[in-house]
Amino acid sequence: DKEYFCRLGVYQALSDTGPQPFNQIRSPPEVWTWLETAIPKQVFINTSSLRRSNLLVGTLRIWMQQVKDESAAACQENVPTTSGIKCLSEDYNKNTAGTEDLKAVKAFWDNGTAKNATLNGDDGRSNNTFPYKFLTDAEGLAKGMFSESAMLSSYDASGYLLAYETQFVNLTDSYAAYLADMKALRKAGW
Repeated sequence: DKEYFCRLGVYQALSDTGPQPFNQIRSPPEVWTWLETAIPKQVFINTSSLRRSNLLVGTLRIWMQQVKDESAAACQENVPTTSGIKCLSEDYNKNTAGTEDLKAVKAFWDNGTAKNATLNGDDGRSNNTFPYKFLTDAEGLAKGMFSESAMLSSYDASGYLLAYETQFVNLTDSYAAYLADMKALRKAGW
């Protein structure tokens, strides 16, 4: 009942190089493993099969959506909430979206290893995205995100966004920055 997306233009190169086929990813730990292995090896190494066959124009965008924290109000009608049971919303939409600033991510981004290089984009990170700050649907669309209709659900362009330049001259710095970010974001529960 979970869905993850990869755009078609790079699907084969990215889906065939991870620890498991992309379409078999079913859990957050599997997503993180894919983000930490397949993506950097294909996007930030000049000799990768993706880069040998494609000119990567623009930015790599990683987009995250989450539902609000658990609450009794999110429980379905047939779940008794008198015993203090709390539930997470089953669907992501404008009413169930978690929209708060992500404090642990903000601490890393503003004060951690990302701070100095990010301010001017020296390491390939976009200096125009803040992965701790929620973007509304309109803000996400303005930053190049899109809405998605899938078999189980539809998603708007709201959420949290992180971006990396793909034509950055020093891919070694971008690779290191990307891996540091993934480690910090995973630890922060992004």
